[in-house]
Amino acid sequence: MGADEIVHHLEEARPAATAPQDPALIAENARLATEEEHSMTFWQAAKRYKKACFWSAVVSLTIIMDGYDTALLGSLQAFPSFQSRFGHRVGDTSQYQLSAPWQVALGVSNSVGNIFGIYINSVLTERFGHKRALLGTLFVLTGIIFVPFFATSIRMLFAGEILCGLCWGVFTTLAPAYASEVCPVCFTFFFLASFSFFLSFILFFPSSRGK
Repeated sequence: MGADEIVHHLEEARPAATAPQDPALIAENARLATEEEHSMTFWQAAKRYKKACFWSAVVSLTIIMDGYDTALLGSLQAFPSFQSRFGHRVGDTSQYQLSAPWQVALGVSNSVGNIFGIYINSVLTERFGHKRALLGTLFVLTGIIFVPFFATSIRMLFAGEILCGLCWGVFTTLAPAYASEVCPVCFTFFFLASFSFFLSFILFFPSSRGK
C-alpha cells in the first residue's frame, strides 16, 4: 500500500506492507473513511457493500425462528393432548393438568437457556467469527430440536427446551451485533429495527397455527 493511498473501508484494504506506516497517516485514513461512510445514502451503501447487506439480512432471519419457537412451545401447555401426555389426572375426572412446578419450569426454560446462550455467543464469535458461529449453532440446533420433538417425559421436554434456548440465545445477540459491526452506518438502523419487527410480528403466528 502506497504512502498516499487512502483506504476508505476495511473491505478495500490490501495486505499491509512490511514497512511500518505513519500513525498520523493511519489516523487520517480512519477519519476520512468515517466521514465518507456517514455521508453515504442508503442506495449508495447497498450498491457498494452488497455482501455485508446480504449477510446481515440472512442473519436477521434467525430472529424469526427465535420468536416463533419460543411462543409456540409456550402455547402447547393449553392443548388437551399435551396435558394428557405430560400431566396428571385431576381427581376422578377425565381431565389432565400439568403440575404448577412444571408449568413454571417449562415457562422459564427458554429464558434460562437464552441467558447462557448470550454468554456462549460472546465466546463463539470471538473465537470463530460471526458466520461460523451462526452456521455451527444452526447445525447444533438441527440435532437438538429432536429432543423436545420426541420427548417421552416432562423432564426430557424440559431439558430439550433448555438446550434449544442456548441456541436461541446465540441468535438473539449474534444478529444485532453482526449488523451493527459489519453494515454501514446508514444500514444499521434498518436492520436493528427489523429485528424488533420480526420478533414482534412473528408472535402472532403460533396462535393462528394452534387454531
